[in-house]
Amino acid sequence: MTYQEAKQAMKSRCKVKLKGIVYKHINAIIFRKTENLEIIQLELQDMQADSVSICRIEQAEVADET
Repeated sequence: MTYQEAKQAMKSRCKVKLKGIVYKHINAIIFRKTENLEIIQLELQDMQADSVSICRIEQAEVADET
């Protein structure tokens, strides 16, 4: 997923898939900076539990609504 795709998915509250698991929506786009790296991560809301998962943006994709 690109930053623009993630931004659109967060605004429209689309379901997101990560490693075969479908999440309710994106809660946040997180920007992290270390000495050598700039990392963009997503905070994904779990469908069942009141919990979240964090992943690198390139690992996630918009889930099919079919």
